[in-house]
Amino acid sequence: MTVLTAVANAAEAAAVLPAAAAEAARRNSDLHVLDLTSGRDTQALAAALEAARAELGPDGRAVVVTEPSIPDHATAALVAADETSADVLVIGVRRRSPVGKLVMGSVAQSILLDADCPVLAVRV
Repeated sequence: MTVLTAVANAAEAAAVLPAAAAEAARRNSDLHVLDLTSGRDTQALAAALEAARAELGPDGRAVVVTEPSIPDHATAALVAADETSADVLVIGVRRRSPVGKLVMGSVAQSILLDADCPVLAVRV
């Protein structure tokens, strides 16, 4: 069993990783983190990962961190969910205006619509 989460920045990591770790602990599952930060915010991500490891406790559940080979974040998260056979995908969402969605698109919306597994959306 695997809980997959994707984080793209420090604010997202701080909000999403605790929720993903809690979900993994509840499900007694491993936590797989897809690091979409491209090398940014490494200290904040490391701190959030340590907190996630502490949430899972010493029971041997794994916290695996990988970087995607696909540049599109939505596609990378969906492919990782398939590759890890994720039971649930935890993502961060933020409020955007209708015009912002039209101009910029929405990674979260693509994931919510196209994921084959349940998606837990956490407000960032």
